[in-house]
This record gives sequence, structure tokens and C-alpha cells, in this order.
Amino acid sequence: MNKPIPILTAIIGALALGCMFAYRDIQKYGTDFQAHPNLPVVILTDFFGASLSVMFFYFVSRWLYRRKERKLEKAGDDKFYEEVARELQDKPMIPGLWTKAFAEMGGDDAKARALYIKYRVAQLTEASRQELEKERLEKQRQEERNRVVTKSIEQQRLASIEAAKRQSRTGTHRFIYMILAGFCGLITISFGLFGMGVPFEQDITFEEKIYLPIVWFIVAFCFGVATRHCYKEMQ
Repeated sequence: MNKPIPILTAIIGALALGCMFAYRDIQKYGTDFQAHPNLPVVILTDFFGASLSVMFFYFVSRWLYRRKERKLEKAGDDKFYEEVARELQDKPMIPGLWTKAFAEMGGDDAKARALYIKYRVAQLTEASRQELEKERLEKQRQEERNRVVTKSIEQQRLASIEAAKRQSRTGTHRFIYMILAGFCGLITISFGLFGMGVPFEQDITFEEKIYLPIVWFIVAFCFGVATRHCYKEMQ
């Protein structure tokens, strides 16, 4: 579980809950602070209580999550202990690992055997973790390859559609869009020049000098987009 995400969620939840409590109290007591001198304290108490509630929920959820993780780890350890027990019945102990455990226990065979089991379980746990990580990375790489292939197929499909559209365009079609592109381009340039010239006009108010250029530039932008579309249809 990524810590910043639940912490941020808890903070947002505390603020939202505090705002709800504060809004309820303001609706109940009104906003006249002179008539209700303790209202600020009540509002602060609302936020404090909301924060405590959210903090309680956050820590309980984290405790439950860690408890679930510990159960899963214990279940995994039990599986590896069973595997080591079968190994000890069917196979000889790993020489290097047994020698290490025997040396650390000072030659005590029983203690060395217990330490060997602990070391072997740790080895199996680490090997399992590495295998899971390898599978996760392989799955991630496969998903990335699938995304690349899907994107390539989509690009080829769009390219084929565009090629088909270009083949279907007649000379009349291109001529009409050429006229439209010229018309839209002329309007784009005209309104752009109007927008740049408005601040230098003497017979308009200051407010008009502010919002008129914005309007002209928006119109010029819209016709510029139309010009680009018409140009693409000419191709």
C-alpha cells in the first residue's frame, strides 16, 4: 500500500467531514459571532473531532491491512516449512548451508538442525519472492509489448483510413476546401489584426480595450482551426 495516497485521502476526508460539521453548526447557530461568541470554538472543535475520527479510521484500517499481510506471510512460511520437512525426509541437507549452521551452533547437532531449517526456509522465501518479482516484471513487459502492438495496429488503421479518404477525394472536393481554407485564413488574419489594433483605438472605453481583443482573438483562433481542417481536406 502506497503511504502518500491513504494519508492524502485521510486529510481530505478530515477536511470534508469538518466542513460538514461546521456547516451544520453555522446553520444551527447563525453567523452572528457577537450573538454567538463561542461559535469559532465550536467550529474548531468540529474540525478537531473530524480529524480524530478520520485518524482513528486510518490507523484501524492500516492495522487491519498489516494484520492481513502478516497472515499471508505466515501462510507462506508454513508452506515453506512443510517443503523443508519433505526435503529432510527425501534428500540430504545442503552441505554449505548445513556447515554454516553447524559452525554457528558450535557443533550442537540439534541446534544446528533447527538453524539449518530456519536458513533453508529463508532461502525458499527469498527464491519465491524473486520468482514473483520476475513474473511481475515479465507481465509488465508483456503488457508494454501489447500496448506497443495495439498502438501500431491503430496507427496503421488510421493511416489506411486516411489513405482511403485521400483516394476518394475528387478535384471538386479539393477545390471547394481550397476556397474555404482561403476564406477562413483571411478571416483569421483579419480578426487577429483587429484584436491587436483595438488597444490603440481612441473612441472606445477602457473595458472595451480589454475584452474586445479577447473576443477577436477567440474568433481568430476558431477560424484558424477551421483553416487547418480545410487544408487537411485539400491534401
